Amino acid sequence: MNIIAVFIGGGLGSLMRYLFYMWFHKPDTIIPYGTFIANATSSLILGGLIVALSSADKSNFFYLLLATGFCGGFSTFSTFSVENFQLIQNGLWVNLVVNILINVFVCLLAVYMGYKIMASV
Repeated sequence: MNIIAVFIGGGLGSLMRYLFYMWFHKPDTIIPYGTFIANATSSLILGGLIVALSSADKSNFFYLLLATGFCGGFSTFSTFSVENFQLIQNGLWVNLVVNILINVFVCLLAVYMGYKIMASV
């Protein structure tokens, strides 16, 4: 049952990531917005889930479905890395630094915000 939870959650998360890419991707921008928005949103959700599911162990069905599966499929470090590599290939060094700093800072902030929002409920 655990594998099924991760499978379903991961599929839904990957679908959301694809939709965010389609909705928010704008060529020739400073940072790749589709990946950035997907990662920030996933970080916000995961921050809330660590509070909401804090009493659940890591093999709990809902933890595996939502945290491991959905958020794991929705966020994407590999695409973030490839997009940064493409910025390097194109010599867009300022864009590279801005993309890395904004993604890391905003995603950490999003986890914190999700955590604080759920902790106050």
